[in-house]
Amino acid sequence: MTVLQAFLLGIVQGLTEFIPVSSTAHLLISQTILEIPADEAMFSFLVIVQLGTLVSLFVFYWKDLLSILKAALDFRRPTPERNLGFYIIISTIPALLAGYLLKDAVENLFRQPMLQASIRLFTAAVLLTLAEWLTKKDRSLTSMTWLDALIIGLFQIVSVFPGASRSGTTISGGM
Repeated sequence: MTVLQAFLLGIVQGLTEFIPVSSTAHLLISQTILEIPADEAMFSFLVIVQLGTLVSLFVFYWKDLLSILKAALDFRRPTPERNLGFYIIISTIPALLAGYLLKDAVENLFRQPMLQASIRLFTAAVLLTLAEWLTKKDRSLTSMTWLDALIIGLFQIVSVFPGASRSGTTISGGM
């Protein structure tokens, strides 16, 4: 991979990460268009470029994250921030377990980037459409329960696979 190809993939990642379509699917499609081989180096690059996104989230939301962390560690009284911290932990566990258990299978999927990207973009569209049609429209963060957080986490398991949108599955599960 050349520096220019890496730069272009970084732009694709930055533009598509925070919308409910898959940034990974767009990276896989771009990989094919740029004729970058689907190998270990590409898999590692995809992981690293997404870690960059994670770091940017921590930098941008550090005050909110610190507030949630402080509230989560304050056991004297329940607050919405403490509950949110608890729910974030609950919703993260299923995807972490699935990612760990399915690591090898997920890596193998990167060998057919266009097929996987197409399947996952279609899956995200179906999940978002079903969530829109089948759910209550009147939801708020204060009405959230631990079961809602678990459902969000179960939806996020889909995002372990290449091309599935983390934000799309999270939104679908939260609806």
